Amino acid sequence: MKNIFFLFLMLLGSLFSQTTPNIKKNVIASSEIKASALSTSDSTRAILTIDPKLRTQDIIQTYNEIKKDATSSKIIFYLNNNKTISNIVDITSAANATLLIFKTTTNVGIKQEAVFIEDIISISTL
Repeated sequence: MKNIFFLFLMLLGSLFSQTTPNIKKNVIASSEIKASALSTSDSTRAILTIDPKLRTQDIIQTYNEIKKDATSSKIIFYLNNNKTISNIVDITSAANATLLIFKTTTNVGIKQEAVFIEDIISISTL
């Protein structure tokens, strides 16, 4: 009777020892999948999360500083759709700070254009 009980315990022990490594392998595999999903194909590029209000404040502050320092230069915003915004009269932020509203001068008067802050690539002078 002792021998049967001892054999039963050994059998259970061997079953659990075989399934435990498989579980660990699955955990490692799923973590590797998550890590590879988070990585980008371009190793020099990183993802940085910024509060939209802070980003909007930075853009407006940068525009005002450039405008103050370079009064004779034309300020240009470059967007990720290869479009540019120039002849800027004023920039205001939308209520939730995810959009910037540009007032620009054109041949027919003042034009307003709303742009998502994530679409702005750079600010430059000409």
